[in-house]
Amino acid sequence: MPRTRLHNNASTGHVYVIDHEYRIVHLDQAARRVFPNGRIGARCYESFRSQSEPCKDCPWQPGANERVTQAAVFSDRLQQWYETTCLELDWFKHGPCVLFSSRPISTGGENLFTALKEPLSYDELFEINLTEQTYKTLCNEPGKFKTLPPEGSFGGTPKKTFEGFVHPDDMQRFLEFWNLETMPERLDKAGGTLQGEFRKSLQSGDWAWTSQSVVPVKRGPDSEIVVMCFVCDIDANVKLREDSLENAHLVTLRERDQLTGLYNAGTLYRKAEELLESTPGIVYEAVYVDIEHFKLYNEWHGHEAGNDMLRAIADHVSDIAGAKGGIAGHLGGDDFVLILPRGLVTQESVEKRLRMPPFDSEDAIGFQPALGICEIDYPRTPVITACDHAMTAMNNAKGSYTKRVSRYRPFMTEALESETKILLEVKRALENCEFVPYWQPQCSTRTGRIVGLEALVRWKHPERGIVAPGEFVPVLERNGFVTSLDLYVWEAVCRQLRDWINRGIDPLPVSVNVSRVDIHTIDVPEAIEDLTRRYGIDRSLLGIEITEGAYAEDEKITDMVNRLRNLGYVIFMDDFGSGYSSLNMLKDINVDVLKIDMGFLSQERNARRGESILEAIVSMARLVDLRVVAEGAETEQQVDFLQDIGCEYAQGYHFHKPMCTTDLEALLSDEDAIDRHGILDAAMPAIDMQALMRDNGISRTMLNNLIGGMAVYAVYDDHYELLQVNNAYYHVTGCNPAALKERQTVIWKQIHPDDLGMVMSVFDEAERHPVTGAQGVARRYRINGDLMWMKARVFFLSHQEERRLFYASVEDVTKQRMHAMASLGSVTQLGHAFELLGAPAMNHWYINLSRKAFLNEQDRALLNEKLGVRFEDWSMYDVDDVLKSAIRTNHDKEAVRTFLDQSRMLDDFSQGISSRKLEYRQAKLEFSPFYEDGESADEDLIDDTAFWAELNYHLIRFDETGDVYVYLYAIDVDQRKRRELKLESQVDHDALTGLPNRQTGMTRIHNLIEKTVEKKAVGAFAIIDLDNFKSINNRYGYLCGDTALSHMSRHLRTALCKESLICRWDGDEFVAYCEGISKEEASERMRALCERTWETEAEPGQVIGLSVCAGVSLVPDHATSFEQAYEKADVALRRAKEAGKGRFFVHDPNQQQAHGHDHLP
Repeated sequence: MPRTRLHNNASTGHVYVIDHEYRIVHLDQAARRVFPNGRIGARCYESFRSQSEPCKDCPWQPGANERVTQAAVFSDRLQQWYETTCLELDWFKHGPCVLFSSRPISTGGENLFTALKEPLSYDELFEINLTEQTYKTLCNEPGKFKTLPPEGSFGGTPKKTFEGFVHPDDMQRFLEFWNLETMPERLDKAGGTLQGEFRKSLQSGDWAWTSQSVVPVKRGPDSEIVVMCFVCDIDANVKLREDSLENAHLVTLRERDQLTGLYNAGTLYRKAEELLESTPGIVYEAVYVDIEHFKLYNEWHGHEAGNDMLRAIADHVSDIAGAKGGIAGHLGGDDFVLILPRGLVTQESVEKRLRMPPFDSEDAIGFQPALGICEIDYPRTPVITACDHAMTAMNNAKGSYTKRVSRYRPFMTEALESETKILLEVKRALENCEFVPYWQPQCSTRTGRIVGLEALVRWKHPERGIVAPGEFVPVLERNGFVTSLDLYVWEAVCRQLRDWINRGIDPLPVSVNVSRVDIHTIDVPEAIEDLTRRYGIDRSLLGIEITEGAYAEDEKITDMVNRLRNLGYVIFMDDFGSGYSSLNMLKDINVDVLKIDMGFLSQERNARRGESILEAIVSMARLVDLRVVAEGAETEQQVDFLQDIGCEYAQGYHFHKPMCTTDLEALLSDEDAIDRHGILDAAMPAIDMQALMRDNGISRTMLNNLIGGMAVYAVYDDHYELLQVNNAYYHVTGCNPAALKERQTVIWKQIHPDDLGMVMSVFDEAERHPVTGAQGVARRYRINGDLMWMKARVFFLSHQEERRLFYASVEDVTKQRMHAMASLGSVTQLGHAFELLGAPAMNHWYINLSRKAFLNEQDRALLNEKLGVRFEDWSMYDVDDVLKSAIRTNHDKEAVRTFLDQSRMLDDFSQGISSRKLEYRQAKLEFSPFYEDGESADEDLIDDTAFWAELNYHLIRFDETGDVYVYLYAIDVDQRKRRELKLESQVDHDALTGLPNRQTGMTRIHNLIEKTVEKKAVGAFAIIDLDNFKSINNRYGYLCGDTALSHMSRHLRTALCKESLICRWDGDEFVAYCEGISKEEASERMRALCERTWETEAEPGQVIGLSVCAGVSLVPDHATSFEQAYEKADVALRRAKEAGKGRFFVHDPNQQQAHGHDHLP
């Protein structure tokens, strides 16, 4: 008899039956899956292999006179070998038929080799009627196994029937396997085949392992359930398997991780699904556990120490899973997964575990577990998917030393950054002393003199040069390793202070930063005290800066601050007001100095709120006797504001940028640049006006004389009312209390009609800047009808339903204003007048619009009577000539011409419009003096530079003449306008390249494509990507990457047509759209762009070559909307990048892949 072989229990077989005409009469479920085209009544070779004649390798050959045959058959369609057994039998209603039973053969082991080289055979074959519980022996190998009678029944006690035939140790399993009542159901669940391994008695008296395979065939006149049982001798293989240690390890490895003993990934997922199916009433969660920076732990402490930690963690998770009815697994590396009932893992339970080994040792600092949790919605969500989601949540918890557990939310991204490289570099840099202290002076806002220093840090990288802290400090803070750097900087500062003292230099106090991580990982007071003792530094020279967030997050900060302060260190609360501070916190924690960030004023739209916050902080600090230092003072205006609110100290680029030790020593060599009083020295007490009034230290009359006229106004949308005034107000305005009471609700009518709009705008400006307020000068009628000029400094108080409340200090400036206006008429040479009119200050013209001429003698007399101002006679000059000489623009000619149209001004007046304004770009002029005969020389532009100015006019008519007069003036608004334009540009443009940003580009290109389609024109949309940008950043640093992107934007402007709209989309990706360009033109421009490389300097003396890839879609050929154009171009770009560097592809809807540039016409 031929040699038997071991069958793979994991394989599944299939069964089908054909008649002697090769027509299919039966297919089981597995056969229907293997042969999806198989149909009852069809010929097998046609349905299975699409052949016109029987298969040449078919195991059944008609007329062979062999009832049972076997062969190894290869399926070209499935690329799989099958072991096939053929059995001739009678099939119900079909007569003589052939049953085929096939199972796949492993191609990786001995099975296939044996199947191909040796004749195949089963040692015994039985036909068993499950319904009648009878059996029939179809074939067996004579003289091998102890056998039952050729036919018989399973009646009686099954155990007694098989005693002596089956090994006693296997009897129970054998009887369970041959439970005829449950066998049909088990066959259905198993997909049509059951297999078992049992020891069977040999005729020699020994036992041999056999494989018994049961396949249903369903035949019989009463549809009895009939199965076939194939028995195969596998004794040699089983003994080899049992004796082989290697095979034993393979079995273990199939389910268990060798290092930890936990389930491996495949087994974990399978076991978890079995657990969920067996307990449908319990909701489970996948808990993903990862040890942060474990690779770094191995680098620092060695792999054996790393393995010890993994085994300890495995013990923890195994205990948890066992105690809570869950499953634990090790996915490899430092990743573990638990499947637990919902709600067992919380932040509190994790923190409790972190106080246990192995996480309570010093070596484990910074290597804490991060946990992600995802509820398993099984079976809708597979276990493996839930584990992936838990991993996503785990990455969300990474980098936070206070939050160790994160629950999965759908919005969480799967983008994970590996920061191991930079952490290793920092470790090397610390060892090589590559970090150097930088110093930023803290200065008096009044004098600019230096009162102290803040110690910062820079990385003196051996390849990249000086690296700013923004590139490495956030990484260290997120990952809990910033303490090593802080200790390094503290020691460097103390060492430098000692060096200065040894050299006879009197050092200034220096503040160092303490991070929140430091508080959790080391004893900060002990570390600081150790350094000052070691270097012999007076404690008053060292200040401790702790961010406000640290005070608010942890109660133990109070004890640490008290210890440091009791030792004599100055305590700074950094970034005050940016976190979760409260007045109670300042009461409970003893700090000396608050540091506030000028970022409160960084956004124009929130400037009013920012000013109020800063003033409130400074006022509050003064009340509790705290000093204040403002960080980030960049401009003179900011410093002026700090002086106004009483903030005496600041640091920022307005004073000094951070500098190296050499530059600092050069700066401090000038003793006049230093103020050695220090931040904490006693200051002159500020006047407390409330206390003076309360204690009768000053009378109300004295106060009025000190502060001048004051009023409180209620302002509505189109007018304002007077609520309260002080006595000095009557002196300023020349009115009395009774007359003022009558005019209280119509006080706005006392303002000259032309100035009312300006006054209302002053109120608006004051609301935007409640701390500094706003001021303006307006014409106001006194009670006796005289016209005065009143200057008001206005401050916003509050909103009150439909009105706003303001208070104002008022001043009579009539004399000053009349003197200023008279100076215009007192100039006798028109050349000098032009110099005044062309100056950046306010410029005035009074014109009789009815006559369209400067004031004549009658006009001047009238205005002198009404305004008290004498004007020089300009009536000999033409109004248009004068205005054109003074108001020159290369950019806004048409707008200025329309604005100065005197006929239009008269039309405005007839329609009730009394004023207008216009912003324009004024060219800078160079004027030649007038000739003696009154003729002027030509004016020449100095250059094409322009500044922003604002033209205003107000119209008025006097009853005496009926003529309409215009008061026209120009104001220099260049600084304000440029600031507005800069803010607008920052919103709409990318700061690095100057190109429109993604949001702006999307809107503009969307509109352009719509217009192209509406006009039935053509256009081209392109996505351009810089080749190997990631490697540039990794090798040369982000500054080099930024330079490459900036150069790329210039390269795109040069290569693409001038009409193209080019935008920076994201990272190194740009988009462009050009209207009116054909496919051929677009291809030529893309070819010129992509085939031409350019260079940029990576570092001094070294340049790198740059190139781009691009994908193009055409409008309207490929797309009629922005979304379609982007999608088609994106597909083309991917094809281009797959083809290599410097390539582009144009989308082709008729082909699966886009056209490359080498395929274009």
